[in-house]
Amino acid sequence: MIRNSLTAKIIISVSIVITIAIGIFAYIIVRVQTNELMDRAKSNGIFISHLIYQHISQVMLTGNRGEIREFFLNIGRSEEVQRIFLFDNNGRVVFSSEAEEIGGMADDFYRQLFMSNENPVNFKVYEDQKIFSIVTPVKNKQECQYCHGTKSRTLGVLGLDISLIPAEREIANNRNWIILFAFVILALVSAVISVLVVVLVRRPVGSLIRTMTAVEQGDLKVRVNIKNKDELGRLGTSFNSMIISLEQVKSELQKHHEQQMQQAEKLATIGELASGIAHEIKNPLAGISAAIQVLAEECNLRTTHREVIDEIMQQLERLNKNTRDLLSFARPAEPKFLVSDLNDVINRAVFYVKKQTERQNVCLIEELEQGIPNILIDPEQIQQVFLNIMLNAIQAMPSGGCLNITTQRVTDFKFGTPETVKISFTDTGKGIPGDYLRRIFNPFFTTKHRGTGLGLSISRNIVEKHGGRIEVESEPGKGTCITIILILESEKNGQGQSACS
Repeated sequence: MIRNSLTAKIIISVSIVITIAIGIFAYIIVRVQTNELMDRAKSNGIFISHLIYQHISQVMLTGNRGEIREFFLNIGRSEEVQRIFLFDNNGRVVFSSEAEEIGGMADDFYRQLFMSNENPVNFKVYEDQKIFSIVTPVKNKQECQYCHGTKSRTLGVLGLDISLIPAEREIANNRNWIILFAFVILALVSAVISVLVVVLVRRPVGSLIRTMTAVEQGDLKVRVNIKNKDELGRLGTSFNSMIISLEQVKSELQKHHEQQMQQAEKLATIGELASGIAHEIKNPLAGISAAIQVLAEECNLRTTHREVIDEIMQQLERLNKNTRDLLSFARPAEPKFLVSDLNDVINRAVFYVKKQTERQNVCLIEELEQGIPNILIDPEQIQQVFLNIMLNAIQAMPSGGCLNITTQRVTDFKFGTPETVKISFTDTGKGIPGDYLRRIFNPFFTTKHRGTGLGLSISRNIVEKHGGRIEVESEPGKGTCITIILILESEKNGQGQSACS
């Protein structure tokens, strides 16, 4: 759930960053306060030691040992002072807040601490025992020398153990308050961020998602309702503009589709009508052609009116071809697949256009690759495709030119199977303008005053039924190249056999 929620990701990420930042900040504050409190405890301990030293020095001048003893006992009852004692130069405890220590020897720790350097006050902190120990040498001042003589520079050592427990309690109390404030700040910041993310991000994004889902389901009436002026608001405005554009395009496409459907219905009707007319005309045309040939032979018209007879026969053949094209377009026949030599099919098609190329001074060049395997095709239909393309190329070169026919075995992964054969027809005619190039396969589209405009449409239909495709490249003034690509792989052959059966 979290992986798919942008809001959750933002809140969790920001919360983690804030937690780390507040944690580091709280840690630094605790450390600084801890050091400050410990330093303050040490300073207070040294100050207390100094006051006690001054007081003892004054009392010792009076020689009132009882007052000193009472003073030590009272100081020892303090929460901060854990122990106070005084030992002489030999290490024997003279006064102590703990009566059982009087007369005993002071610990080596205090004597070594006293002997460690010549500072007036020496101290050491025992963290594990939570004690701050201070030793202060009692100097043999001039006023003290009357009783103690001048042999020794010190009369003894004042030892003081300050408890660090009160300071640590204060540190722990401060730490707890800092942690509590950190959690409160974290909770407040997280709550504010959550509200901001929900209001500024989640709701606008949710509106976008709902609108996009509705658009995906085809509803182009919906709009994104984001009133913010930020980036998401501008995104919503842009998305609404895109929906409006899509709605307009959809409306135009719908109108175009309706026009295409109407055109398709008209074409279907025309096709049926043309099929009927072509079928009715075909048989009379055959009869007329036969009658003209009989009359020409019996009346010896070939010698006297040869040009007229040839023109009549040529026009009859043109009418016959047009009726065949209409019948092929209206009632396309299913291919009858046979294993055929593609180069042989091309040669037969070339034979039928040979005389026309000679009459129009068109140079015909064949570059047929040898060794192309036999292919499963309908040779009659493929021959018709080749004838249509070659006749169009010849008609595009009324003043002569060159028609180059090539076959090539190539690798083409567009079919999913690489083995294909490519048949290219390249002419040096006038070429096809760009706006015409997109329409040359449309039924009944032609730029010539003769013909039905069905040749290329029928040819493409035949090639697609063979599992192939037709590609056209043309440039005005430089000629046209029409390429037919057929599959050689066994998978295609299996499809051809199933279509044949």
